[in-house]
Amino acid sequence: MATFLMVILLILAVVLIGVVLLQPSKGDMVGSAFGGVGGQMSSMMGARASLHFFHKVTITIASLVVVLSIVVNIMGHNKSQNAEEQKAATEQVNYDPSQDAAPAEVPAPTPAGN
Repeated sequence: MATFLMVILLILAVVLIGVVLLQPSKGDMVGSAFGGVGGQMSSMMGARASLHFFHKVTITIASLVVVLSIVVNIMGHNKSQNAEEQKAATEQVNYDPSQDAAPAEVPAPTPAGN
């Protein structure tokens, strides 16, 4: 599930980049002065309509990217906690008390020669 959401997040991020690059500039269509399509775009759709449309699309996609990022982060955090809990549970099941037993006492050596 997390992998699927990450793929969707990646696609949305690429689409967001594209939408931002497609937005007409707010500064008096500077691109049209250099032979760009800025003037054509505003005459085709109307400057206000295109700005309004791209603004809404940008906000919507950016909001989705933020929400999905938080969801994927939470899912990843829960997955790492579950892995730690499973490891701890496995260690408790495989616990062998004989490994913790103190070594057998060795008798002290007797002094030689007396």
